Parts: sequence; C-alpha cells; structure tokens
Amino acid sequence: MSLKKTLWLIFGIFVAPAVLLMPVLKFSIPYLIEKKLKEVVLTSASIKEIEINWLLNHLKVEELKIENPPGFEEKYFLTLNSLEVFLNNLFPKEKINISPSSLSIPLSNIENEKSYLAKMEINDLSLFFQRKSDNITNVALIFGLPIHKGKVVPFTVKLYSTNGTLYLLNINQVAYKAKGYGSLALQNFKFAIEGLASLEKNSKDYKATVQFALWDFPLMKVPVIKDIFKEIPMINQYSQKSKILPTFLKKLPLKVPFPEKIKSLQFSQINGSMYITPDIVYLGDTDFFVGQKKFLTIFKGSFINRKTYEFQIKGKVYYPMEIPFTLKGHYK
Repeated sequence: MSLKKTLWLIFGIFVAPAVLLMPVLKFSIPYLIEKKLKEVVLTSASIKEIEINWLLNHLKVEELKIENPPGFEEKYFLTLNSLEVFLNNLFPKEKINISPSSLSIPLSNIENEKSYLAKMEINDLSLFFQRKSDNITNVALIFGLPIHKGKVVPFTVKLYSTNGTLYLLNINQVAYKAKGYGSLALQNFKFAIEGLASLEKNSKDYKATVQFALWDFPLMKVPVIKDIFKEIPMINQYSQKSKILPTFLKKLPLKVPFPEKIKSLQFSQINGSMYITPDIVYLGDTDFFVGQKKFLTIFKGSFINRKTYEFQIKGKVYYPMEIPFTLKGHYK
C-alpha cells in the first residue's frame, strides 16, 4: 500500500470521525449541563449562556443563578457571573495523603507545574446560607438533603464578590483557593482560603485541609462558638514566667468565668488552619488579633467533634498578661 493510501486510511478511521463528532459534542455538552442542573437542583435555576470551544478543552458558563425556596430572606441561594473550565493534562497527579502535614503544600507549585487534570475559575460568586429556628436550611431544601427538625439558633451567612480557582488533581482530589467578602449577623468581613479536599464516594473517607485568613470576622456570633463560650468556664494556669504572682499561684489551676469582654471582641484578623474529617475538626495554630496586637492563640491539636459535640481547645491569652488555658466540654 502506498504512503498516500495509508494516510487516507488513517484519516478515514481516526481523524474524520473525530472531526464529525466535535460539532455534536460542542452543541450537546451545554444541553447536558443544563439538564443535569435541573435534575440536581429542586428550585428554579438558570444559565444565560454556555460556550465550548472546538477543541473541547475550554468551557465557559455565564450568569448561573439558583433561587432559594419560598420563605427565605434572599431571593437567590447562588449567583455566579462566570465559570470557566480548562482541561490541562490527561495524566492524573498521584494521590496526595491529605493530612495536617499537607497544609504545607503550596498551591503555587500546582499552578506553576500545571500538575492537574483541569482548572476551574470562578468569578464574582455570591452565596447565601440560612438556617431557621426549626433547623431547616435552604441548602437542604434546594438539594433534597435529609432534614432533622429541632429547635436551634437561627443563622445566616452570605458570601459575595468572591473569586476562586479549583484544580482537579485526580478523580478523587481537588486543590482550591478563594478570596472575597461576607456578611454574618449584619457584620461584614473579608476572607482568603486555600487547601485540599477529597472527592470520595464514601463520605466517611472525606478529608480536607484549609488555611485561612479572616478580617473583621464576628467570630463570637457563630452558633457553635457562642455555645462553647456561653456554657463552659475557662480553666487556666498562669504563666510560670509571671513576676507579679506568688509561686503557689503560678502552679495552681484556677477556674474563672470566661470574661464577658472577650465574648464581645471584634477581631481585626484571624490567621490559622484546620484539618477536617467527617466527624472532627482539628485546629492548627491560629492567631487572633485586636488592632495590630496579637490577643490570643489557639494551639495545634485543639479539636471540635461534630458527632459527639465534645471539644477541647488549648491556647494562650496575651493581654493583659500571658495566661495559658484549656477549654473543654460539650457544646450541645
């Protein structure tokens, strides 16, 4: 067989079907996305436009909106100006052991080395979450999740002007980063986060890490935090280096009510990290600032068990003097 005939044969078997298939995929993929969205979301949802290039490696979604169920404060649960997906590498990155030590993996390495299957860029996201006093949330109603009714403290939080990037490392793991603004209990804050998360089918195997920075965040208005500091006294032990306390007081554990002033503090900045499993949130070293001064540190190893409601928080208050403390008990 001549070279010319061989080339035509290759074209007929491999290239021509692919070329003919591309228009079908280009116009069917947007339809399939909208169809899947309507299957997953139980409230009204809309997309203004979906574009996909001829190489099928770049997808753009414009103006995605998902409405809240009736009876919630905001009309929309989610609005998104645009979302772009870029396919990058056909060979998946090796699975990462997501653990507290993986907090040190910089996302800049993943971006620079392009060691990901796909990248998703999110532009101008707004997200609204509301939990009512009967424990019904908009998220549960929108996605058909189980509802466990009960009397709880109502809670709302809104994120807005949020931009982020998500990297699909392999079929089981993603890396992410985001920054934006939010509102909690009528107070505005700013945030930046990044980390790793698993996409395991079995929720029991879920793991995630997050490094975060929060500015002007009303921490004491988060329901779990309010419960912890409302019910449990602080057990502290004064610093061994104190020069103003007698020796016997330096070694004596003292139980004192948690100062009311601390409960109402507005922290100018919070920097820290978390390692998250299905049942337990483990805290890394986390610093809390009031103005320019470090006011409080929570030490690595502190945890909150979301299944048993048990918690243990160790740390140190720096003002007006250094006071190490341990806070433990049940928050529900």
